[in-house]
Amino acid sequence: MVQEILLWPSPVLQTVSVAVGSPTAADRAVAQDLIDTCVHAGGAGLSAIQVGIPKRIVCLRGRLHRPIILYDPVVSPYGIPRFVDEGCLSVPGVSESVLRYPEVAVASWGRYTQRFSGLEAQVLQHELEHLDGHIFLESLPAPAQEQALRRSRLYQERRHRP
Repeated sequence: MVQEILLWPSPVLQTVSVAVGSPTAADRAVAQDLIDTCVHAGGAGLSAIQVGIPKRIVCLRGRLHRPIILYDPVVSPYGIPRFVDEGCLSVPGVSESVLRYPEVAVASWGRYTQRFSGLEAQVLQHELEHLDGHIFLESLPAPAQEQALRRSRLYQERRHRP
């Protein structure tokens, strides 16, 4: 079921998510909601905290847009970080340049360690920041964060005009 995505600066987005362990039926239902919500919003990834659920569950729309669900993911970055443009479903209409590693290895519950590169690696780093209560704009100076918030609110106003 499609869920409402929380918008920055919602204090819920600052919550550190808790480990899932062995996923329950309720956790699998959350995962399906993440897939539905991410696809509906046209996103590349979504974390449970973005829909108000403080659990370490991430949805990644992988190659060919096939959804990948990760429970309790842990990322190990590889390569030399570089600046890439990035947006966020919780900050619609805003894109900023952030530092990301080009490749990651991800260990998660019930899966062998997997390697991801390019956009998938970028999305996983972004989503894990959400699980730790952070948002990609935190690396920017305060005036740039305020400007991003204004741009996002203006974007939302324009989208919702009749």
